[in-house]
Amino acid sequence: MSNHNLEGYYFYHRDSHTLAGRVGLYVNSSLAANCRDDMTNSTDDFETIWVEISNNKDKVMVGVV
Repeated sequence: MSNHNLEGYYFYHRDSHTLAGRVGLYVNSSLAANCRDDMTNSTDDFETIWVEISNNKDKVMVGVV
């Protein structure tokens, strides 16, 4: 997966230790976001990344598997 710079977005990603690739997520830079390393996982069978995204009122967890 190649990451492309998208104006106005931040690219959260985790590199893979396998040949399968990696997982990633673009988040609009106007939102507060925090990569949740405590929930992100990579094994020989699957890879995940979890990002907590919030605006002034709400929070949401977004995961990519």
